[in-house]
Amino acid sequence: MEHCDFLALRNMLLRTHMQDLKDITNSVHYENFRCRKLAGVGSDGKPARLCNKNPLDQLEEEKKEHENKMKRMEQEMEQVFELKVKEKRQKLKDSEQDLQRRHEQIRLSLAKQAQELEEMRKAFEKEKKEFELTNKDVEDAFKRMTMDNNSKELQDKHWSWFKKTDTMFPMFHGPPFSFSANSSPFTFRMTSKTNVTWFNIRRVVIVNEGIKLVFLVILVLFVMFLCCKECDMGQKLWAWLMALREQRSAAEQRRMVIPRTDARNTETERAAGDTA
Repeated sequence: MEHCDFLALRNMLLRTHMQDLKDITNSVHYENFRCRKLAGVGSDGKPARLCNKNPLDQLEEEKKEHENKMKRMEQEMEQVFELKVKEKRQKLKDSEQDLQRRHEQIRLSLAKQAQELEEMRKAFEKEKKEFELTNKDVEDAFKRMTMDNNSKELQDKHWSWFKKTDTMFPMFHGPPFSFSANSSPFTFRMTSKTNVTWFNIRRVVIVNEGIKLVFLVILVLFVMFLCCKECDMGQKLWAWLMALREQRSAAEQRRMVIPRTDARNTETERAAGDTA
């Protein structure tokens, strides 16, 4: 203590009066600071002027100021909104005018194209009529030629079977009917090159129908044979076919054996001649 005064200060403050110092600082000094600091601050956060007015009058004035401020803000917002609405309406009006102008341009261009197409169609019709008038003779000749070709092809198609029957029936030499160019496929007349009577034609038709009927009967019997193997008729047919097959195989075997025996006989004769 003789050489340092700080020890006495430390003992006095920290050991003896520390809690008292904390309580006084918190309860007295801080509260005084708060009172002085907050007394000079208004509701808007700015330092307020100290006056001797009634607090109720002061609150009423602040309320009026706030209402005036809100009205000014509302008016400003309405002005901004009206300005934006005017701008939007002007833009819509401009776009509508632009669309109308473009629509009118497109309508005029389409009308012009339709007029040009109509003129081209009329010109084409005129050229077509002129071409038909100038080439009418050529067209008639072409039609006659095509009709002749068609009649010839139809004649060859419908009466080609008469050519096949020339070898079977010598009385036919060429098709018995010929078509005219201006007649339908069902109108025909007798040719002058053939001496064919209706009786001969009928006989040929009957022979052809008979051949078709024979083939049909054979086909029906074959189908019955395949479908009815277990019935008596099927068994008899099957046995007859098997016997015919065996006879055929035996005949083939005999044909194969006879040349072998002939070859053996010739070999034995040659050997006997050599020995002699």
